[in-house]
Order: sequence, then C-alpha cells, then structure tokens
Amino acid sequence: LGSKAYASQLMMKPQDDEGGLIKEKWLERITRSQFESYVDNEIELSKNRKDKSIISKPIPHFILDTATTKNKSNDPSAMLSYYKFDNRCYVFDVKTAYLNPSELNTWVINQVNKNGYQSGSMIKVESAMTGVALISHLKQAGYRVVDLGKPNKDKVWRVNQTLPELEGGRVLLIDGT
Repeated sequence: LGSKAYASQLMMKPQDDEGGLIKEKWLERITRSQFESYVDNEIELSKNRKDKSIISKPIPHFILDTATTKNKSNDPSAMLSYYKFDNRCYVFDVKTAYLNPSELNTWVINQVNKNGYQSGSMIKVESAMTGVALISHLKQAGYRVVDLGKPNKDKVWRVNQTLPELEGGRVLLIDGT
C-alpha cells in the first residue's frame, strides 16, 4: 500500500499532503559507472552461490506509448529504455517525438538499435491505434515485441498501479535520463 492509497483508504483524503502522483524523491539517481559497478559486483557474488545460479549482465528493454501527430497540442510518442536487474528497473533513456505514421516505425527502430537492442530484449507496445501497425512492422523486421493489449483504463489509473513500486525505490534513473 503506497502513500496515495494510504491517504485515500485510511486517512479518507484522496490526495496526500505533497500533491501530485509521482514524487521526485522516490526516483534515486545513479551514475552509469555506479550501475555498472553494482552489476559487476552482483555477478561476481553470484559465482559463489551454493545454488549455482549465476547472474548475467542485464539487457535493455523498451516500452512505447505511441501517437502519430505533428500537432504539438497533443501528446507525443514516447519511448522509455530500461534494464531489469535485481528486481529493480533502471531507466537509462527516455525520448519523445512528434511523428506522423510514416516516420514512427523508422524512429522506433533507430532508437532501440541506438540503445543496444539484443536478441533477448523486449519492445512493449500497447495495441491501440498506431501501436497495432507498429507491432506488426517490428515483428516483420525480426524484433521481439510484447503486445500489451489495448488499455481499458485511463493513464491516471495505470500510473496509480505503479506507485507502490516507484515509492518503494524499485525504479532508479541512470544519469543522463
């Protein structure tokens, strides 16, 4: 139960005293070298485990929220690049762009390749409007795509579902994000 749910359920206040949904203090910032040192240390420690499960270097994954418009009064397409490691999410790049449908496929492929796409990487895309065509295009191009389905709740509701992980320090930002 995060602070928002606590304020709403137990204190009967739908908003906590700080306001807003996501608090900057929940997102720890680390340098790229701190992240790499931590990963290397955990891999080394895993070599001495009795269960012999050796941890491997994390690979990048991607989440997309697509839109196709050059109209800046609308939301842009957005891509978040991250590593999953040690039950945490390490965000290392966030990009947004106002694109028309013909530009979206090229932009996504360029971004995932620039950010180190590998055979084990996943590109997660909602299959709403422009996402349907993008999913098909990426699969045809040989990328590993996870279809997140069409959202059946609004963005605020979906953000609220992630708040306990954010508040619990399970999402970190690698400098430059």
